[in-house]
Amino acid sequence: MINENKLPDPEMYKMLTPLIKEVINISPEAKAVGYTDKDITGIMDSIISSVNDARIYISSAANAYDASIGQGMNLFTPLQLASYMATLINGGNRYELQLVNKIVDPVTGETTEFKPKLIDHVDIEPQYLSVIKKGMKDVTAGDNGTAVSAFKDFPIANGGKTGSANVNEEVEKAIGRTAYGTYIGFAPFDDPEIVTCIAIFDGGSGGYGAPVARAVFEEYFRDQIKAQKPGYKFMYEKPQKSDNAGTVIDESKKGESTNGESTTNNTQNGTTNNSPNGATNNTQTTKPNSRENNTTNGTQNSTTNNPR
Repeated sequence: MINENKLPDPEMYKMLTPLIKEVINISPEAKAVGYTDKDITGIMDSIISSVNDARIYISSAANAYDASIGQGMNLFTPLQLASYMATLINGGNRYELQLVNKIVDPVTGETTEFKPKLIDHVDIEPQYLSVIKKGMKDVTAGDNGTAVSAFKDFPIANGGKTGSANVNEEVEKAIGRTAYGTYIGFAPFDDPEIVTCIAIFDGGSGGYGAPVARAVFEEYFRDQIKAQKPGYKFMYEKPQKSDNAGTVIDESKKGESTNGESTTNNTQNGTTNNSPNGATNNTQTTKPNSRENNTTNGTQNSTTNNPR
């Protein structure tokens, strides 16, 4: 519908006109502006021009070059990045995303399980994967790693990648924005069980997301860390409250029934909390039947099982 000279096909106008009018009509703010047909034509010209520019750029050698270092024109959600990392480190198996792996009825005890569903396989040469994983380990444990400070003294070897998802520099200056701070990580390094992706709005650098990833790993491996390193100081401790009689109430046990199953949904993963710091965290387990994954640090958490 768009040719190389940026001249839109008349069919494009026919298709866009009712859609734009519908958007205007359902938005009180847009409707109050009082857009005319001439305004709508101008909006369509802008949309068509932007789409055409994007299409040309995406297919250019310049975009391929930029994409090779993580820049270029692309759009990914944190959950998609977590899925990508899980696919990479488990050897190429990509599984359908799911929020929970089982639901237990608190009254009847009946369990509904959701089995992992393989939807794609990506062939990855072992030697290439080995080099990539080593690079990600250097990020958290190398001499010049960008997440070394965040994972200092963390007892479980892991790997990750910091990143800065830029907004257009001119736009950043005009509206006071800065890059999204992103971090993708996995643990344990030798036999991965969990992947997490952190995205911080206006974070500036992915290094600021690494401590959030560490807090997620700490919660996921909490029992293992306690056994492996007694006295370890966790970044986040669940608050405890006392009732009127002075008895300490363990908030982590709240919502459990007498049979030990959660009265909401006792799953390995799938809890969602609101983030006080603007961080979004999406995690994936890389193997079925892995341990329970609870969220930490107030981040939003969506998880899925991805068996190896």
